Amino acid sequence: MRHAKRIMSLILLICMVLNTSVLPSQAAGNVEVEGTSSLDNLIMFHDSGVQEYITCNDESELSISKKHVKYGDCSLQWYVAGDGVMEIATKIPYKKTNSGNKMDTFIAYLYNEKAVDAEMEFSFYSKNVYACKFDVNMNFTGWRAVWVTYQRDMEGNPNGNMDSLKIQAPEGLKNSNIYFSMFIMSTSTDGKKQTRNYLTPYVNAETENHWMSLYSFDQAYRNHIDSIASENSPSENEIEDAEIIEERYNNYLKEQMSTPTFEQVKNKYDAYGIINDNGYITGATISYSKADTMFDEFSDKEEIIGLKKYDITEAAQTLYNLACFYLQAPDGVEKDEAKEMYMNLFLHIIDQEYDVGSGLGTVTHLGYSLQQHFYSAIYLMRNEFSAENKKKAQEIVNWFAGTGRIFYNEIEADSVNVDVLYTELFGILGGILMIDDAIVKTMLLKEYQNWLTYACDEKQGLSGPFKADGSGMHHTTFYPAYTKTGLIGLTPIIYLISRTEFALPATQHEIVKKAVLLTRIYSNEKDYLVSVSGRHPTGVQTMSPIPLKYMALAGEPGASRESTGLDAEVAAAYLRVASETDDMVAEFKALGIQEEDAPEGNWALNFACLGIQRRDEWLVGVRGYNKYIPANEAYSNANLYGRYMSNGSIMILSKGDPITNEASGYSHDGWDWSCWPGTTSIHLPVELVKSKFETSESLRSDESYAGALSCENQNGMFAMKVHESKKYNDSFRANISVFMFDNRIICLGSDIVNTDAIYPTYTTLFQNHHEENEMIYINSENAITDMNYINETTTSGVSFLFDNKQNGYILPKATNLIVTQGTQNSLAQNDGTDTTGDFSKAVINHGVNPSGSEYEYMLLVDTSLEETKNTALRISEDSNAVYEVIQKDNKAHIVRDIETDITGYVFFEANTAVNKGRIKSIDTPSMVMISEKGENEIVVSVCDPDFRFDNSGEESDWKEAKSPEHTLELVLLGSYQKEGENDKVQLTENENGTTTLLVTSNNAETVEFSLKEKSSQTTIPEETLIAGYLTKISSNKEEEDWVITLNQVTENVHCSVKFEGSVVLSEYNSIYRAIADVMYQQLQDKTTELFKNRSADKLAIKKYETKVQLLMNNVVKVALNNGLNNSLYSEETKKFLSTLDTTQKEPEEEPGGDVSEGDVSGGDVSGGDVSGGDVPGGDVPLGNEPDEPEEPEEPDIPLEPDSSENLETVTEELKNSGNIIVNSEGSIVVEDTTYEVDGKIVGGQIIKLEAKDGSGTLEIPVNNIVIRPISEADAQIQEQVKEKACKEAARIMVNTGLDVSSTKVIVNAFDVVVPDTIKNNISAENTVTIIFNVAGYKKGDIVKVLHKPEDKEWELLNGTVVEDNKVAVTLSSFSPIVFLKLSQIQNNNSSKNDNVSDTSVQEEEEELVEVPRIYVVVRGDSLSRIAASNGLTLRQLLMMNPQIKNPNRIYPGQQIVVGKVLSNTASVHSAEENARYYQVKKGDSLYKIAVKNHLSLKELCIRNPEIFRQKYIFAGQKIRVH
Repeated sequence: MRHAKRIMSLILLICMVLNTSVLPSQAAGNVEVEGTSSLDNLIMFHDSGVQEYITCNDESELSISKKHVKYGDCSLQWYVAGDGVMEIATKIPYKKTNSGNKMDTFIAYLYNEKAVDAEMEFSFYSKNVYACKFDVNMNFTGWRAVWVTYQRDMEGNPNGNMDSLKIQAPEGLKNSNIYFSMFIMSTSTDGKKQTRNYLTPYVNAETENHWMSLYSFDQAYRNHIDSIASENSPSENEIEDAEIIEERYNNYLKEQMSTPTFEQVKNKYDAYGIINDNGYITGATISYSKADTMFDEFSDKEEIIGLKKYDITEAAQTLYNLACFYLQAPDGVEKDEAKEMYMNLFLHIIDQEYDVGSGLGTVTHLGYSLQQHFYSAIYLMRNEFSAENKKKAQEIVNWFAGTGRIFYNEIEADSVNVDVLYTELFGILGGILMIDDAIVKTMLLKEYQNWLTYACDEKQGLSGPFKADGSGMHHTTFYPAYTKTGLIGLTPIIYLISRTEFALPATQHEIVKKAVLLTRIYSNEKDYLVSVSGRHPTGVQTMSPIPLKYMALAGEPGASRESTGLDAEVAAAYLRVASETDDMVAEFKALGIQEEDAPEGNWALNFACLGIQRRDEWLVGVRGYNKYIPANEAYSNANLYGRYMSNGSIMILSKGDPITNEASGYSHDGWDWSCWPGTTSIHLPVELVKSKFETSESLRSDESYAGALSCENQNGMFAMKVHESKKYNDSFRANISVFMFDNRIICLGSDIVNTDAIYPTYTTLFQNHHEENEMIYINSENAITDMNYINETTTSGVSFLFDNKQNGYILPKATNLIVTQGTQNSLAQNDGTDTTGDFSKAVINHGVNPSGSEYEYMLLVDTSLEETKNTALRISEDSNAVYEVIQKDNKAHIVRDIETDITGYVFFEANTAVNKGRIKSIDTPSMVMISEKGENEIVVSVCDPDFRFDNSGEESDWKEAKSPEHTLELVLLGSYQKEGENDKVQLTENENGTTTLLVTSNNAETVEFSLKEKSSQTTIPEETLIAGYLTKISSNKEEEDWVITLNQVTENVHCSVKFEGSVVLSEYNSIYRAIADVMYQQLQDKTTELFKNRSADKLAIKKYETKVQLLMNNVVKVALNNGLNNSLYSEETKKFLSTLDTTQKEPEEEPGGDVSEGDVSGGDVSGGDVSGGDVPGGDVPLGNEPDEPEEPEEPDIPLEPDSSENLETVTEELKNSGNIIVNSEGSIVVEDTTYEVDGKIVGGQIIKLEAKDGSGTLEIPVNNIVIRPISEADAQIQEQVKEKACKEAARIMVNTGLDVSSTKVIVNAFDVVVPDTIKNNISAENTVTIIFNVAGYKKGDIVKVLHKPEDKEWELLNGTVVEDNKVAVTLSSFSPIVFLKLSQIQNNNSSKNDNVSDTSVQEEEEELVEVPRIYVVVRGDSLSRIAASNGLTLRQLLMMNPQIKNPNRIYPGQQIVVGKVLSNTASVHSAEENARYYQVKKGDSLYKIAVKNHLSLKELCIRNPEIFRQKYIFAGQKIRVH
């Protein structure tokens, strides 16, 4: 051998001299490595023999062997007879790699047949001069990987001239064999991912990564296992509960077991070619995919490996299936053979280096390969192992699962994240339960509980797994994909240990519960928002119902050992998202759990930089990033183009059955990666959007301001200071805000700048995948169907768009808009291959190089084209009809929503002079929302979005950083007191009439509290009054009610002045003085200036001046009449007061006409209530009314009063008129057609009814129900029907003013007979809907149905006409059913028909139509009060008004339906006018008019301020009532 080596060296020398070469590929086992000059870097072994440059001394021998094989088809066998030394003389391509985590690494795979506690030395030389070395502990058997980095892990000084490796065998290996499968002399690997192990415990010794810390975990376990039993004594309950947990664990695994056939498991086993030769196992290579990265630098690594191999994931599954077959098979040959195959494969897996102390080179993410089958396969067969193998199996589980991490207090490794929860928890618990010693097992379970408590507790900084609000963290960001798997691993464990001494404590249980419930908040139904998809923007990632199931089974937090109940909240959530075939659905329903409604509300998740708004079945998510929370994650094969996905993106999940991202508009193929909905970004070609990095990227900003705020968990907002990374374009900045009120999303942007002079900057309204037959609309009801549509235009005035997913967009100002519809070409997010797709897209174009650009638009979610168009029309008529933008600049974005009466404040900067709404100043960039609750009460929500992490240098430090508490100062205008306790808020009243609030928070949390404004207030800053008054007065139209306007002004500046009509009530005279002085100043100095800006004509200015003067007149005169001291007024005001005309003038009568502007002039009436006496004919003097209380209570007016007229008289007249007709013509509809009524599907031939005994759903054929004419019933029932029908018809006639002689009443009455299966199970909670054939009804009619439940009084129901002549009625019992229909007889005298004499009368029936009776909300109202005043329950009122989403939130001027009235078709066309005005009749008084129109006198006076300047009301005068 030595002679052969010398000859080879001589040949090489000659070739160098002759400048020729020998092809090393002719030498067996040498493979070219990409990027290096040496061809002898990777050395493998084949039948051709040992390479010439590999030699050994005389005390050992080298040969080729197939006894043990790992990589390649042979191994190098080194027999060591004595002091063995082996040498590999080849150039070592050490490069001293220093790029990221990459390190030059030596790799060898060796097999040891004889374990000895001794070191084998590997030494490297350069021209026989020692360079560096490392040792390998040989206390193992089987295959092992040896990965050692040159610079970090070896002793000595490696260098680029190294040309040989010498291996010295330890003395303990004399007369034994060592096998080498492969050498890689030097290759670049990720040094941080190398695993410390028994062989080389110095490798990567400083790691704190949980994957690579197996050695540390093992040491902790060994340090405690021997003493844990002697130092502790478990209780009887603990020992008993350990057995309970073990039983649950066993049952859990049995329920999960697969059911393979013998043929299937044998075929899989045979593929490994396993041979057991007297205890020596050989077979196919079992590798680990992450370790195969060692071949990445080689030109063709698949060819290098050159053999069939199996990944450990596949091998573990085969092992598991063998266990499942064996445990379920009957005794016999197949069962015995399955056990033998199992044991052989188990030993082969161990032999292939999956053994205690093995590092596999790297075990990074190995848990994902082991968690599903490996640990279960071992546990299931625990009782079938020999004692020796059982101990070995338990130790293997402990090693790879890292069981020692449960002694976390002494381990510095980062040992808890969602990877661990998903991949290791189950293995750790199984390893503990395999221990036979009951005391040791019990005490380890206690340690397991302690560690799990620590694992589930909230951590500081950006550490996971969970935050207190339920956010799941991974890679220092909110990461639903990892949270999902973490919860899938964790929640079954929480269930298994629940209700035992080892259960998770209530606090940590609650945190996990929040995390589980939150998964269905950012998902809809199962798809979660693309903007939170991390590095996988595929749009197909989903949440899992599994965690909901197991948290439901675990019971409520803190459940006792004796409790057995479910967590009903979680179970209901599970039923909504689970498939009907899921195993626990039927069981939960049988226990009475009902599926939850889709969640509604608002969530501010600032660890995710995410705001969520949900209503009905839709979800809107607004996502951003900041200094702490990254924008996105990108890998070399994932999310290459996701740079802009978190620039304030507004993603909607609302369409599909089930709802999905794709059906809602997102589709990966063809996606324009620069145009995420809601974002403002530079519109780059897709190639330029691609991220630039070596291995991964997580972009952050240098701005800390980005986050969300929630108000009362119902509405909210999001705001962000956008600043793109300097890595790409740090000239790009923008301030953006998104205000979320119900389905109204108001989006603002300002201060948009960048220096890109080539590519334009866009704000994207929408980009939606376009399906066939979908359409978009722009300012028209004409759909755009062209799939090659491109339109760029500058809009004028208010514009709207309606996208192909039923969302509306309203742009209130001129905007440069680009709308396209057609095919888009793009690149795939993972590999950059071409993609294509059809899309509709709309963007606001800010142009290139924008400087201070801005935008404003409103998004209406899940709406209709009609609603979008009408809303745009309202805004065009009044820019503040829906919302009001109070400020939009670099300091603040402030928006007030009219319907909810909530104002949102985005303060990008501190501001000492805000003076907007209720806020005077704020000292911290922050977000505030103020919700007006009425009765001087407000709810204030505050968020400081800056985490202020205490080590804000390197982002890696933020994982453990602390968010210190910060106190911001918020000053409100007015004096307030706190309602309820909140230790995060300190309140101080100031002498100048303001209130200082000190709000303390951390972790960007929302702090919410209630305040009540005090009635006493001494001073109001004049500049505040001026600013608020100017803002209001300049934005209102001339025809609006100016008393109400002034009332709004005073609220806007937070005076404690209230107006009732024009009567001012307050205790503090200085307020009157301030208002009078300021109003006088406005009248004298500001009027012309205001109207100049509005381009108003002189007449408009004059009207304005008149109205303002009238208001001033009223305010000041009432103040004087209330005894105010003139000395309180300024000289200017006194001078003005002396000029006021106090005479009262009678207006000219204009019967039938509206009150004109000219009728409004001066004067006022103070004290008492204003009402007139009943005077026959002529004018009605105001002063003849009886005295009324100063503030009359609203009369309790029932919906259908019996006593307005003589109900009994009308009933009798109707009975005797012959105009009541009783029919009995009808039937039950029995057909396949179904209809939707009140959100439920009704009709068909089967009625479904839940059985009262809980046995399930009954199905009853509809034709089993029989109806018969009422005439066939007994005489008593017939008389009741006629009596009740007459009375109800008369009641309707009295309320609507119909005359008996001109009204026909048609009655259809039936008796209903049902089978006992219905009769015995129907109830108020368990109703059925029946469809009747009843002639004369048209779709859209509102049907009155009289119903007589057994042993109860008659009741009035509503029916629904589902189709002409088909009426659906929902019943809780069966009885006589009576349908009522009223029509009017018209007497038309006609001389045009020759067949009719002049004295004859032709009768025509005109159908009576029901129209809503409307009540208009005034300040101080509540729904309960409105309901009571109209004879309704609150529930009835809410059912009449489905548009009211929050019963605690109504606003002045809102129209609410409080009942129905009948009207003939001839009068319907004037309904709008009738709804607005009442025409005075003889005998009327204001009080009577108020009562007739369901108003208080106060409300009537507010609508008609001019009546206080008149002495009379007169017949024919029109008075505004709505």
